[in-house]
Amino acid sequence: MTDLNPPRGQRTAAGVGRVVASLAAVLLLASPSRALDPRRAITQYSRTLWQTEQGLPQNTVRAIAQTPDGFLWFGTQSGLVRFDGVRFTVFTRRDTPALINHHVYSLAAADDGTLWVGTNGGGLVRLKDGIFKLYGEREGLPAGRVTALLPVAGALWIGTYGGGLCRLRDGERLSVVDRRRGLSHDVVLSLAPDGDGGLWIGTFGGGLNHRAADGTIRVFGPEEGLADDVVWALEPAPDGGLWIGTNRGLQRLRDGVFTTYRTADGLADDGVLSLVVDGDRNLWVGTYGGGLQRFRDGVFSRLDERRTGASDTVWALFEDREGSLWVGTVGGGLMQLRDGVFTTFGRDEGLPSELVNTLAGDGGGLWIGTRNRGLVRLEGDRVRTYATADGLPHDGVWSLLVAADGSLWLGTNGGLARFAGGRFTTFGDRHPLLGEEVFCLEQGSDGSIWAGTNRGLVRLRDDRVAVFTEADGLAGDQIRALYEDRRGTLWIGAVGGLSRLRAASGDASRPAFDRFTRDDGLASDYVWSIYEDRQGGLWLATLGGGVTRYAGGRFTSLSSAQGLADDDVQAIVEDGAGNLWLGSGRGISRIARSELEVYLKGLASRVRPMTFDRRDGLKRAACDGGEPAVWQAPGGELWFATVGGAARVDPAHLEIAPAPPVILESVRVDGEPLERRAAPPGVPAGSRSFLFRFTAPTLRAPHKIRFRYRLAGFDDGWVMDGGQRLARYANLRPGAYRFEVMASDEAGVFAGAPTTFAFRVEKPFYRRWGVVAAAVAGALGLLYGLHHLRVARLERRERELARRAQDAAAHLRLLRGLLPICAECRKVRDEEGSWIHLETFLDQHSGASLSHGLCPQCAVDLVRSSGEVSLAEVRDAIERDAGD
Repeated sequence: MTDLNPPRGQRTAAGVGRVVASLAAVLLLASPSRALDPRRAITQYSRTLWQTEQGLPQNTVRAIAQTPDGFLWFGTQSGLVRFDGVRFTVFTRRDTPALINHHVYSLAAADDGTLWVGTNGGGLVRLKDGIFKLYGEREGLPAGRVTALLPVAGALWIGTYGGGLCRLRDGERLSVVDRRRGLSHDVVLSLAPDGDGGLWIGTFGGGLNHRAADGTIRVFGPEEGLADDVVWALEPAPDGGLWIGTNRGLQRLRDGVFTTYRTADGLADDGVLSLVVDGDRNLWVGTYGGGLQRFRDGVFSRLDERRTGASDTVWALFEDREGSLWVGTVGGGLMQLRDGVFTTFGRDEGLPSELVNTLAGDGGGLWIGTRNRGLVRLEGDRVRTYATADGLPHDGVWSLLVAADGSLWLGTNGGLARFAGGRFTTFGDRHPLLGEEVFCLEQGSDGSIWAGTNRGLVRLRDDRVAVFTEADGLAGDQIRALYEDRRGTLWIGAVGGLSRLRAASGDASRPAFDRFTRDDGLASDYVWSIYEDRQGGLWLATLGGGVTRYAGGRFTSLSSAQGLADDDVQAIVEDGAGNLWLGSGRGISRIARSELEVYLKGLASRVRPMTFDRRDGLKRAACDGGEPAVWQAPGGELWFATVGGAARVDPAHLEIAPAPPVILESVRVDGEPLERRAAPPGVPAGSRSFLFRFTAPTLRAPHKIRFRYRLAGFDDGWVMDGGQRLARYANLRPGAYRFEVMASDEAGVFAGAPTTFAFRVEKPFYRRWGVVAAAVAGALGLLYGLHHLRVARLERRERELARRAQDAAAHLRLLRGLLPICAECRKVRDEEGSWIHLETFLDQHSGASLSHGLCPQCAVDLVRSSGEVSLAEVRDAIERDAGD
């Protein structure tokens, strides 16, 4: 079997990475509402790279598609992958029997939500409503390797390796178009619609085919102007033409005429594997060995893969509905390009260094002071650098000031300098301090130039120099910030606190300073920047204490304890709408004016900043430089000095996307899935664990989305998700419950209705009414039966006793009557006429027995009548009888 990966130097071997036709299907589904800003250099887009370390099952991505629910799908050699912006879910043959081969070549999403999956030898797989279905040779598919997919008008066009082209209608009927039916080659690599009901077909070795709506096929090869007969990619052009990626360059076909672009025209490599036209009509080109390029206004620009960490072979290109560009590479993983909130200027844009300390603007451009590469002038796309060779006293520039006369003052590691008329003037000869490190500058309303150094404050006025130190009342000698407010008062920030110039009565007298420290309410004694807001309040950026506002003689502080991203703040400014922007070591934050006002009035204990980092266009998030570290342009744009370059943001055009809809992915009870039905499902009593998984597919800024949830019937309020996008509960009592979950927008604001899932935990069987009623009835029946049995036994006992009583009564009547007794032997005649001893009769009829003895009189008579018995013997016999 021929491999579709073309080896270097052997382009005529076949290959397909992503079939661009799958892109066309998605564009038909829903064109992106926005695209990458074409005004930015290709290097200025925010880039994110995903590889196996970030969750991809394998670093070669062949195909990309997006379903209407917002999920992005990737085809890899190790499975089908679903992505919500944060988590990857992988489907393989181990858990998805329909994927008998999980090497995915091609993908396409239909407008009804169906995802079509083309595999390497495993046929075609349909995913609809969560169910995978396989279409193989048994269902009529002519070959098991599916290399191209294109949904059109309710049908699906399928390009195969070796079986030609086929069309699937109604999800069941397959018809084949192959060489026997006019196709030039049976290996189909790419598909695209022609806009008139026809189809463009790119083949491996058979050139370009056009199948008209009536079924007739026309073939374009080298004789007709096609650069090569291997056509990897096809993409409809916005003007009605067709872009073609071949082994020998990029071509455009319009009105039957081919225009060819090769390396001599700026193409990075002649092997073009993938193409996509974005929402702003720019053409993106993925090449074999030349990486990613953008073609705009006849000019190619390239993204160097050495800067991105990705591969230089690009199989797949796709633009999602939020305007991001996705790049699938061979061995280099997956890359996303998107418009960041910030546009950053660094080495790629011509700066000699990305370690920017300070910046300041004038009417014609921007001045940038770097930490070790001198002074930079940026005017549009033009960059000019000034260094010590040009007269700069030192290449480390810490502070910049555009004076009222238009000249530029610089504080450097080598002292104070002034740039005017194209030349530098230094001031180290005026005073030793002006030849040392100068960290901040300010111009007073009287024209004085103030300079902050490590050994005090310097005033330069009319060529006269004055130095002020801690001995004069300053809070410290290491001066880091200078600011003159609207009232003409000079404020000095230092290592040691804040100082205010109270009065200046002339050159001959020493000015007085007011001093403020933590004891007076400052959050920190390290004051790094000072800014006055529109209400006249003074904001102080500090190290270790966040920010402090001074107004009406009162200090109010705001730190990480109240929601700031960092307590080390080095830049502070207010935008045109009154929102506060802060630059710190952890990025740049924005606090909405409305939220800030509520906090300052004491009506809230926290703020919710919107923080921006590398994912938002900053090459490096940290602001760690000099003064000023932020400059506001006349048009309202803000420029920040960062360790990753000069970063620009336009607050007036800051787009905050609404909260995405939440999808409840699964509900599991004791590890088993619980299906969602129209009626709330019942959960067996005694269930111990409940797991809810949820997500909100969004691809522009998923890291800014927050979730909160609650279980009505259990939780008293909302619970913030910790980033895992799941909720766990245990041992719920019987009753009705409703799980609710909602996502925030990019600013962290929750609005709208939550996604809900209702269910009930059943009562134990012994607590159910029917069971209880049956048990009570059974118990009553048992009691009745026992009672009935006892009554019967008592009645039988009663009859037995009555019988015995009758017998006894009969015996008693017999004893009470006249008994015939013999006068001689004393025998008694019973009721049967027999004569028996009196003792026996009494024993049978009364239970009494007789004992024999002598009464005293008989005993005396016996002694008298017989001489053989002594009187003593008679006495003993009488006593024994008495004892008995």
